[in-house]
Amino acid sequence: MHINCLSQLNIPNDPNNTVQLKVNLSKKKIGVQSCSLFADFLKNFTNLKELILDVKSNNLDEEGMDILGQGISQCQNLISLNIDLQSNNLDNSASKKILSLISNCQNLQILKANLSQNFTSSIGQHLANCLNIKTINLNLSLNSIGDMESSNLGLEVSHIKQLTNLIINLSGNKIGHQGISQMTAELSKCQLLNTLYLQLLSNRIGNQGVTKLAKNLTCFPCLSSIYLDLRWNNIGDQGSVALGQDLANCKNLKVITLELRWNDVGDKGFSMLGQGCAKCVFLSSLNLDLSSNKIGYLNNSTITFNLAECQHLKQLNLNLSVNKVGDQAISILCKGIVQCVGLQKLILDLSTNNIENSGAQYLGQELLNCQNVVFLATHLQWNNIVDEGALILIENLQQNKKIKNLNLDLKQNTIDDSVFLKISQILRKNIALNTLAIYINQNTTFQIRSKLIKMKKLVSLLL
Repeated sequence: MHINCLSQLNIPNDPNNTVQLKVNLSKKKIGVQSCSLFADFLKNFTNLKELILDVKSNNLDEEGMDILGQGISQCQNLISLNIDLQSNNLDNSASKKILSLISNCQNLQILKANLSQNFTSSIGQHLANCLNIKTINLNLSLNSIGDMESSNLGLEVSHIKQLTNLIINLSGNKIGHQGISQMTAELSKCQLLNTLYLQLLSNRIGNQGVTKLAKNLTCFPCLSSIYLDLRWNNIGDQGSVALGQDLANCKNLKVITLELRWNDVGDKGFSMLGQGCAKCVFLSSLNLDLSSNKIGYLNNSTITFNLAECQHLKQLNLNLSVNKVGDQAISILCKGIVQCVGLQKLILDLSTNNIENSGAQYLGQELLNCQNVVFLATHLQWNNIVDEGALILIENLQQNKKIKNLNLDLKQNTIDDSVFLKISQILRKNIALNTLAIYINQNTTFQIRSKLIKMKKLVSLLL
């Protein structure tokens, strides 16, 4: 059942049969009276299992939150609640009030609450009373949260002992090394947690904070999936080295995602991150975003990258765009990737990296040895590859008959239009491809399409 305005609050003939309700009241200038109408409306849905409620940008006060919370608390069979309270000028008192009332829904298992762009940092301690709650997703971005507030938040969440999945967005706040250290130390008390997602974009964490964060990660005994967004936090090599060292001690990790762009990470930091991740022997998916850092800035590159120990790794997404990786490091990088014999999906972004023909050649030769990769995406735009390098790269790729899905971006290199036509002729030899996306100079698109569309098994083509 979908409701997009107050005038649609009509009780259906048999509300007991309604198990899902979506209500969009955002930017409707609703007040206390409207909240009362909605609360009275909700009490008719005794078997409601899922509620999605959007009331953002309404300037609701604490009284309005109280009434909304009372209405939701009447839905005793509720299992999943998604509530959007963004931009309502809520303070800690208001957020605690509504969440304490929501905690009366004893069957609640999944809670998603968007509290972004308010004046709150607290969820209170009443959610610990929801003994069935397993997943919490909190958006507290842009709330001027500092060290003390983030520490208290960690303490509040730590009381929910049965949590298995925790997602917290704290982007655009004022959290420093003490706040992140104390918060993650408290969160580690959730001993059943297996998925942790921390979005910390644009805070004040620095290398000292990341070092403490990394150390605390080793205290989560059941953690199998970690997502850390640390963009714009000035962690440098020191922070990324510490992160790599401590990730190596998180032996149960199966999924690692690190967003580390704009952090002044160099060769040493990148190499240690790879080394640490490689120690996670059960790892199946690794996503590293290190774009816009300082990798390859040294005259003599010291990059190392070896994932030979990750025999369970199936998916690797490595973004090194806008660095200075260069040709020499490409060979080292690719040799390390080839060691993952079980790899099936590889996404490699090397755009804007001063790569020339020899680098493209190394890349093609090594990727030919990835015998189990069926999905390959290679982004090489904005480099210094010319005709010969592009041809050698494509010739090697087409020889790998295991690849079924190929995504290749060669825009903004110095490649003649006639070479792109030769590339299409080479790719036509690959009878295994069924999905091909190739990004090239626009003025040759039509000619290449006419050739590639005739490929035997191709079912999808994007130019």
